[in-house]
Amino acid sequence: MNTEACIFPAFVIKYLGEEIEILENHNIDFKSRLTKAEKISRIKLSDFDIHKNNLTEDELKTQIISYVFSCCYSDLLNKYQNRAKFVSGLSMGIYAAFYHIRSLSFEDGIILIKDIYNTLRQHINGSYCMLSVIGLELKDLLCLTKNNSFEIVIKNGEFSYILAGKKEDLNSFQTSVAEEGALHTHIFKVNIPYHSSYISPTRKHIMAAINAIPVKSSLVPYVSMVNQATLLNEKALKREIIRNLYENLDFNQTIIYLNSKGINQFKECGPGNSLTKSSKFITAPIKFISINKWYFNS
Repeated sequence: MNTEACIFPAFVIKYLGEEIEILENHNIDFKSRLTKAEKISRIKLSDFDIHKNNLTEDELKTQIISYVFSCCYSDLLNKYQNRAKFVSGLSMGIYAAFYHIRSLSFEDGIILIKDIYNTLRQHINGSYCMLSVIGLELKDLLCLTKNNSFEIVIKNGEFSYILAGKKEDLNSFQTSVAEEGALHTHIFKVNIPYHSSYISPTRKHIMAAINAIPVKSSLVPYVSMVNQATLLNEKALKREIIRNLYENLDFNQTIIYLNSKGINQFKECGPGNSLTKSSKFITAPIKFISINKWYFNS
């Protein structure tokens, strides 16, 4: 019985440093894929150095490179015919997840990432960022965020949340939550407040970019991080790209839902191990492992 799900992470925060070597050991050519992505996007990516953990300051480049890595891991899974019962993607991980279920081509995923990013940047005024807060309960966080100009946009666990809003306010709030007992906080190097109401005015512009890209139906169920719906047909999957951008996400509830469907093993299919770390805050009998630490590395 298949009890596994593949979850594709958003953009990487920190590389483990062994990702390219793992792929090359199994004849998956990351470098040629990166060269292809550079040609498609017309953005220089050849100066990427995994050991220097560079380019993480560049939001768009990081998204594209993370996507390339995740697509390579998808190829690795397919090479060994490792089939998951369900697939999902957190935030920007949706594009690699759609590549994995063969709803989106590699080329179209890059075009979509670039077009969405550029459209959002063009139509959003002001300085924004996103903040991770670990160690506070939701009720305490809600009290602290009341009457502030930022929103809780992702729930990773009972004590792990991500907020989006104006950079100046979140920088100040980071200090406040630390004083209130937060165990860890982190400002993400992004300029767009994804999954928040701040980007709502861009919706019609983004629709045009998404409608220009073909999305195919899938034979593998995709589980929404928005409402845990199981999606298969092209219309529902294309709609999910929109919802994934503009609505709050719940990684915690998605994993609990999948566990209720008999899934107890989860593979994080991307560079780094951020989802594996986040899974520790989920109260469910599950095993989460980064694909970088799976048997491919043995």
